[in-house]
Amino acid sequence: VKTSPGDLAITPEKKAEFKDKYGKGWEEAVADSSLFNLAQLQAKVVPDMSVADIETKWRAGTTMKLAPGLYVSKMEEEKVFVINGFYGSMREKFTAPNQEVRWFLAQWDEKDLA
Repeated sequence: VKTSPGDLAITPEKKAEFKDKYGKGWEEAVADSSLFNLAQLQAKVVPDMSVADIETKWRAGTTMKLAPGLYVSKMEEEKVFVINGFYGSMREKFTAPNQEVRWFLAQWDEKDLA
């Protein structure tokens, strides 16, 4: 969420796929400031947009997988590329008021395993 897109370890193959899909090179998008992580997008481009609205627009765009757990999508109206634009609304489900996380700890003797 906070790692700058230019600092991400993207393979040459994925950079080529990015260029094929979006018509712009990865380095070009970093250099011309059209590639954002979620925190940058919220601070610089859409400061008043809810995370739910960001996710909706992000999912409506053309999306590609860069690496495990790392996705980029083009938000057409804003003319920007956003890394993991779904994360804010996913995080909000755990951090919103009155939300909680429950977990269970289960233990057993290893000799009892079949």
